[in-house]
Amino acid sequence: MFERKITKKDIARFVTLTGDDHPLHTKKKYAQKMGFKDVLVHGMLGSAFFSTLVGKYLPNQQFMYLSQSLTFHKPLYPNQKVTVIGTLEKRMLSGTLLILKTQLRSEANELIISGIARVKQIAKL
Repeated sequence: MFERKITKKDIARFVTLTGDDHPLHTKKKYAQKMGFKDVLVHGMLGSAFFSTLVGKYLPNQQFMYLSQSLTFHKPLYPNQKVTVIGTLEKRMLSGTLLILKTQLRSEANELIISGIARVKQIAKL
C-alpha cells in the first residue's frame, strides 16, 4: 500500500506519452460541460499505479504481471491524494502465482478503481 497525488503535470506527461488528449482530460470547460467539476485523470493513469505496487512493493521485487482486470467506479480529479492497495487473495503453484485484489481509493476512502491482478514470481532467492 502507498499513497500518491496525481497532478495536472502528471496528466500532461501521460498525454505526451500516450497521445490521449481527449478534452475530458485536457479542457476544464469541456469537462464541466460534460458534468464534471474539473478535467479527469485518465483511468489508465490511475490504474498504472497497480504496476508500481507489483514492481516495487511486493516482497523481493520479483513479480511480473500476467493480467489485470479493471473497473472504474468514480472519476479521479487532479490533485486528489489516492491510496493504492493490493491485498493477497490467493497463492497458487507453490506461491509462484499470486492473485491480488487491487484498489485505488480516495482520501475519503471512496473506491475509484478496482480489479484483480495475476502476478507471477520470476525468480526465487
